[in-house]
Amino acid sequence: MAAEPEPPSLVPEEATPTEWVLVEDDFVVPASVAEQLGAATGFERQVANGPGFTVMDTVWESNRGGYVLRLETSPGVESLRPNLELAAARLSQITGGSFTLASGQREDTEPLQGEILVTVSASSPCGTGIAGCGGPRQLVQNPGTGGFVMVSGMVWIDPSVLGYPTGARQHVVEHELGHALGLSHHSATFEGRYQLMHPSRYDAPTFESGDINGLRALHPRPPANDAFAAATNIGAAGGVVSQVAFGATREAGEPAHGGFGAGGSVWYTWTAPSTGVVEINTAGSDGDTVVAVYTGGSVGSLTLVGANDDGDAVLGRFSRLLVPVTQGTTYRIAVDGAGGGSGILRTRVVPPSRSGFTPMRPTRLVDTRDGTGYSGGRIGGVAEVLQVQVAGNVGIPTTARAAVMNVTVVAPDASGYLSVYPCDSPVLGSSSLNYGAGETIPNLVVTRTDGNGRVCVYSKAGAHVVVDIVGYGDDSSGSDYVPLQPARILDTRNGAGAGRSTPLRAGETWMLRVGGTGGVAQGAVAAVMNVTATRSQRAGYVTVWPCNHQRPTAASLNFAAGQTFPNLVVSGLDSAGMVCIYAHTDVHLIVDVNGYFATGGGRLTPLTPSRLLDTRDGTGASAVGALGAGGTLVVDVWGRSGVPSGADSAVLNLAVTQPAGSGFITMWPCDQPRPVAANLNFVGGETVANLVMSDLDAQGRVCVYSLTTTHVVVDVSGYTS
Repeated sequence: MAAEPEPPSLVPEEATPTEWVLVEDDFVVPASVAEQLGAATGFERQVANGPGFTVMDTVWESNRGGYVLRLETSPGVESLRPNLELAAARLSQITGGSFTLASGQREDTEPLQGEILVTVSASSPCGTGIAGCGGPRQLVQNPGTGGFVMVSGMVWIDPSVLGYPTGARQHVVEHELGHALGLSHHSATFEGRYQLMHPSRYDAPTFESGDINGLRALHPRPPANDAFAAATNIGAAGGVVSQVAFGATREAGEPAHGGFGAGGSVWYTWTAPSTGVVEINTAGSDGDTVVAVYTGGSVGSLTLVGANDDGDAVLGRFSRLLVPVTQGTTYRIAVDGAGGGSGILRTRVVPPSRSGFTPMRPTRLVDTRDGTGYSGGRIGGVAEVLQVQVAGNVGIPTTARAAVMNVTVVAPDASGYLSVYPCDSPVLGSSSLNYGAGETIPNLVVTRTDGNGRVCVYSKAGAHVVVDIVGYGDDSSGSDYVPLQPARILDTRNGAGAGRSTPLRAGETWMLRVGGTGGVAQGAVAAVMNVTATRSQRAGYVTVWPCNHQRPTAASLNFAAGQTFPNLVVSGLDSAGMVCIYAHTDVHLIVDVNGYFATGGGRLTPLTPSRLLDTRDGTGASAVGALGAGGTLVVDVWGRSGVPSGADSAVLNLAVTQPAGSGFITMWPCDQPRPVAANLNFVGGETVANLVMSDLDAQGRVCVYSLTTTHVVVDVSGYTS
């Protein structure tokens, strides 16, 4: 092949022009790769010689090890298919990796990770009048070694090569694929023969022994924890392990990991420090992963505990698994690539946490309208996820493991939903609250925090967001939760409960006794109440707080004129068991108590939110279809989404969508009579949600009743036991 004089850097035709750096004749790398390697555009070539091969020195440690060869739409490119099929078979045999040729062609674009894109073109970054051009396109950095791994490549073939004799054409194709995989030119003979990677000779019909040495040197080695017996131990406290999984293999007798895994896995071990639920996720990995958890002492005697492919309906590619664990038991964790993929892995283990609850005077953490806690303005979409620091903020200890917050969406651009979740485990497919365009909607949220004490807020549509903290969970302090059958302690429409039969007036603060009423114990430190506003002539808000504190700026409930709107409220109680209620405008109020925090109850275990029920697609239901008017739906909670058998109560986000008309919905433990209290009120066509902390029946179930035909969605974010 003729070597041309080194031309200046050229710009190939692509959506985002990228300057290429010529390394040597027909071997090129993009300027972006040069920058990634810490070198300026036009960096000098450094080489390392091996037995019969040459590679770039100090630049990369391997290539990806398995690639899909793909034809880019160009004149005559289809005639290269037989050459590429043969080259793929040879590369697979030489390296032990997986090289395949994709069917069809693709329009001009960038190669994805794991692809080598092949095109026919008279011009390339190497200039004109040259038989071929090739090189790596993208690199990723190995978090363990700091070295770089080539994960995609480009090959240009000059149209004149299509008329070459079969052997010469095969030589050019394989030579350029060698460049795409990281081989440089090698001019010397090895074992008495010139190699395929010689810059201009055509002696070698295919990869020679020196070329093979180079391909194998650049092929990724199996990771240290590739074999079951060499699993990496993750300490009892959990944490995040980052590593390269390129080169991972599948050993004899290894299961298919829930039926999802088909590539090569890496293994970890973890011994549970306590009984409860562990979360394992791969958020932050650069490929599509599969996670499986087993017990057993050898790869041939494993018992599957659980497996997951896609952990989130929106993000999809990472895996998340919530499984019950027993103190002292050692669990074997396999992380594989879905469909045979592999890449940079981030495997996170979050051990069981049982938190005591500490109530707070409601305190504002974030208000995107005025820059409180976040100066970026409105949020919306995956690119604008809001991070909220909880632990170590506004007097909350750095050891806080759970957050109880009132989250409000203000003036959204369109209908959508908010998801609130620990930042180390994205759940953009579950909802914490739902909203319509222009609405102001609050909802109480309970979620665990990530390892840095943060929670994240995602909004599907552009919106302002307000976050008020009302309490936190800590493993070493706080109170326990005691669930109650819902009991009405105030209804200003008819005088039920506290005896008041007139609405609260605009600007009025009224004291309500909670301790010692509705089943709440004297001495309780906080209460869980469903507060409903109704019959207001104007839009407004209500604030609930312990009477021994000043009224906070945070609102517990926002409502529109004429709207009947509930919100779950967790409020501390003063020493007399009282809360104060402030009304911004004239409004009737209904207060139903659902439980309280004191000593002797169940400890709260926060979870990453997960979907239990969706009647729209049949998730958690016996069949797809809306809950009929006057109908009752039974929802199994035990043994699902990380809630163990024996849990006393669950933290559930209850939503209705597409209701046929106005109505209400009630949730309660199925072995109790249905209470008169409603958890959620709605109008026809509305999508609205409210948090419920519900007791579970003796079989771990809750029942859901709707006055009107509607679809129902239930997400779980915690439990007590």
